[in-house]
Amino acid sequence: MKLESNPEAKTITFRGFVGDYDNGISADDFRDVLAEHEGQDVTIHLNSEGGSVTDGLSIFNAISQHDGEVKIHVDALAASIATVICCAADKVIMNSNAKF
Repeated sequence: MKLESNPEAKTITFRGFVGDYDNGISADDFRDVLAEHEGQDVTIHLNSEGGSVTDGLSIFNAISQHDGEVKIHVDALAASIATVICCAADKVIMNSNAKF
């Protein structure tokens, strides 16, 4: 699991399961990281197999409510609830070999 924020570069790295289990990324942790980018555009680099629907929907809502443009860059995989999270972004970018 990796959840890192870089406000100077306007990026968030989100790698791992969605949810507060198996060392995954909880909605609360994601909201805290997204808050570091309040009022700014942000790019989220995502690689996730999915996970908890309730955490995923909370993350979707946080992205939808973010005051700034959100781009999600799918590095390799956006599966299951991670595909729903992508749908909250203003723009989704995928590598040519990435899976959605």
